[in-house]
Parts: sequence; C-alpha cells; structure tokens
Amino acid sequence: MIVYYASNTHILLPLYMYTGLRGLISCISFNPDRCGAYAAGCYAYGVGVYVENQSECALELTGLSCGVSSVKWSKDGNCLWIGKLHV
Repeated sequence: MIVYYASNTHILLPLYMYTGLRGLISCISFNPDRCGAYAAGCYAYGVGVYVENQSECALELTGLSCGVSSVKWSKDGNCLWIGKLHV
C-alpha cells in the first residue's frame, strides 16, 4: 500500500486505490472551496483531478511536454495552475 501524507492538511490518502495517473506523484493541491476536489501532478506528464470518497479520476490531463512540478488552485477554486519541469 502506498500512502501519501499531506503535511499541511493532515490527511492520509491511500493512492493505491485510485485510478488515472501513472508514475511518481510530485505534488498535490486541495480545492479551497471545500467541495472535496483535489489535484495531483506526476512526473509522467500528467495531472489528475480527484474527488474525495471516489476511487476514479474525475479529470485527467495528459500529453504535457514535461513532468509536472506543482499544481495550485485559485483562491475561489475555479482555476487550476500547473507548473512544469523544464528539461
């Protein structure tokens, strides 16, 4: 079992049960509007948006030109910014 620990929110996320992203998870960001959505970025050129208590990826963005180093929701929770690695 692989567990990701988000230190600023004190939530354990068992990532083995989720589908969608493949590869090493590099970053995670929780939506500030408390709807239960969170985004995860990975070094395998993708971003997934998940909803708590669901085992499926709600939205997956793939085909990026390089790995994702950061994801961040806007203050209102409507926009998601993605930072990529430059190789």
